[in-house]
Amino acid sequence: LALNAKLRLANNPWHCECALQEVLWEARLDPDSVQDITCHTAPRQEYVGKPLLQVLDAGVNFCSVRQRTTDIAMFITMFGWFAMVIVYVICYVRHNRDDTCKHVDYLKALPSPQGHTETTSTAL
Repeated sequence: LALNAKLRLANNPWHCECALQEVLWEARLDPDSVQDITCHTAPRQEYVGKPLLQVLDAGVNFCSVRQRTTDIAMFITMFGWFAMVIVYVICYVRHNRDDTCKHVDYLKALPSPQGHTETTSTAL
């Protein structure tokens, strides 16, 4: 069931931001109904008082700010995980190196098996 309605969106205090931009993309409104939307408030002062279509036609994308914030958060998270893995590998190698040195020292401290091999070989 298709609904055809005309909306008058002018003379309302619109906050020009990503949510409004997304709604306008999804709603696929008639260009005449969007023509008179004026930004009452906006993330940047320079857009206040200007027609929304003029701002969008100038190449402004209100959603790109949120995308950049998400990208930065993702980068910081990935860097954190990478640093954690590097620290874990360094600790693992150091711990195993210390254990290996302890085992080598223990083996050096054992009596030499050369004397025992002669007696065992003659017993066979």
